[in-house]
Parts: sequence; C-alpha cells; structure tokens
Amino acid sequence: MSNNMDFDYAEAFERNIGVFSLEEQEKLKKLKIAIAGCGGMGGQAAQQFVRLGVEGFNVADFDIYNVCNINNQFDSNTSTMGRNKAEVVSEHILEVNPNANVTVFNQGVTKENVNDFLSDVDIVVDAIDYNNQKDSLILHMAARKMNLFVFAPQAIGFGASVLVFDPKGVALEDFLGAAAINTNIIDVEKFSPYIPSYADPKVIKEIELGTGKYLPNIAVAQCLGIAMLTAEALAYILKNRKPTCVPNKFAIDLWDKVLIS
Repeated sequence: MSNNMDFDYAEAFERNIGVFSLEEQEKLKKLKIAIAGCGGMGGQAAQQFVRLGVEGFNVADFDIYNVCNINNQFDSNTSTMGRNKAEVVSEHILEVNPNANVTVFNQGVTKENVNDFLSDVDIVVDAIDYNNQKDSLILHMAARKMNLFVFAPQAIGFGASVLVFDPKGVALEDFLGAAAINTNIIDVEKFSPYIPSYADPKVIKEIELGTGKYLPNIAVAQCLGIAMLTAEALAYILKNRKPTCVPNKFAIDLWDKVLIS
C-alpha cells in the first residue's frame, strides 16, 4: 500500500455488514478510542477496534517491550524489543488503516496530559498494569468529570473479566479503596471475580500481598478479555445498551467453563 489513497474503507470493512448496518459502520468509523496501556490488553484493543473500522485513537504507555512480554502481547516480538509500546501500537494501527488518526502519549497517562488524552473520545479503555493503580486513578477521575464510561479488562489463566465504570456509578477509588490504590495490595477477586481452579494459589497469594508482579495469564486470555470488552463497548455505543457496570462483573473462564454476568 503506497499511500492513503489506495485504502478503500468500504471494501476493507464490507464483511462487517450484516453484523453492523451501513449506518452503524459509519458510526464506527467516526469513533475515537482512548487506550491507556498498550501491552497485552491495550495492544489487542487497538487491533480489534481498528479492524472494526474505527479511525480515531489516543494511545498511551511509558513502557517498552521486554522479553517477558512475548507470551501474551501480540505487538511484542524480536523487532520491537526495547521500543515504546504506544509508538509501536500506533504504527500497527496505521499499517491496518493508513487513514486512521492516532495520537501517541509515550509518557503514559499523567495528571498533566490526561485531559488531552481524553479529549473528544467516545470510549476509554483502562489497560494500565494491575500493579499501577495510581495511574488508573488519574484516568478514572478525569473520565468521570467528562462523563465517560471506562472499560477495564483483566486476564487470568484461560479466563478474563471486564469491569465497566459508569461515570455516575461506583468510582474506582470506592471500588478498590484508597489503601489498595496507594499500596497496590489488592484482593485479586476485585478484578477477577472468578479465580480458576487450576491457578496456583501461591502465585495468587503473592499478588494479593504485593510481592508478585502480575496475574498469571496467557495470550488466549488477552484475546478473550478484549473480545468481551469490545462487545460491551459497542453494544453501548451502537445500541445504547448500558454495560454491566461495577459492582456487577462480567467474567468468563474457558478452561473451567464458567460464566459470571
């Protein structure tokens, strides 16, 4: 593809029609998505939304790709090691649709840039790391002021959950508690309402005590979580159907065959 003029939007997304009407597809095209955190979940969210035909993106992440990201982050490979995640995700969005409009926030979400990050967006994806809730709080507080729903995915094992924060409902700081946000010592069930039967309890306990870094998860769970998030977000945007919002939770585990909704 040599230039933007070669990209035929209607042809690229014609197979969406039947799932979405032509009018809904046009609405998708005009959407603007803010994705905070461009690792496993955030990178997948960008891929799903751009392949649905969305053309507006703000992407934020201060982190770089490391070898430990290989198992579950699809933008992580030998050619992207050491590169900023938001910058790589931006490039991959434009490789799918060169007409997309992407703004990169390679310092992550901060108090100084959060208002710009959320400017004129329709959907907010909180894919900030589980152990970095202080940055999530900055995002959520600004989103509430702007009357924006925040969709927060989480993966564990072969399962995933999506927490949706209504700007007029339960706030992140009330849901987790101020102490949990400050210390990052969080009850795993807050984000993952179903703990899989096969999950190592020692690893889960380390997470809850703050001595472990990440919930154990694989690429399958990242895909599942973003599929769930995308369905919830688009039902809200296109059909005006209110998502399942906290304190209620939406979770699926494929191995144990469990659904919580």
